Amino acid sequence: MIDTFTLDPAVLWFILGVVLVIAEFIVPGLVIVFFGVGALLVSLLTWLGWVDSTSAQILWFIILSLVLLFGLRWFVKSWFVGGASKTGDSDELSDILGKEVRCLTAFSEGELYGKVEFKGANWKARSESPIPEGAFAVIESVDGLCLNIKPK
Repeated sequence: MIDTFTLDPAVLWFILGVVLVIAEFIVPGLVIVFFGVGALLVSLLTWLGWVDSTSAQILWFIILSLVLLFGLRWFVKSWFVGGASKTGDSDELSDILGKEVRCLTAFSEGELYGKVEFKGANWKARSESPIPEGAFAVIESVDGLCLNIKPK
């Protein structure tokens, strides 16, 4: 006599949901968790008997996961990243604007990018004006991790 082991679809969706939620901790990015919650909701719908067929379960999984992803991601992301906005970042960056840097490489018309030293660290910099190596310059703006400088 052979016994076959079958799992209820609601249990399978529940296991998938838990695995996806746990996977969010391994691969952060605040995306996988919404698919996990979608699977958990499909598990609930299946357990309650509101969704029976496999195709309907998959369709509900896709719909719920995408609605959760696009509807809640930006709201939930602020909980983890914080409420920092670009204006807040520019206020922090304004502390370095106008500060003096020392050019570690020469900047010329053909070579707009080079290296500068600022607070003991080497930074990538860009200058529209020629600046000789060893000269001092002033930070005009910041573009990512690149300092835009001008001659002092």
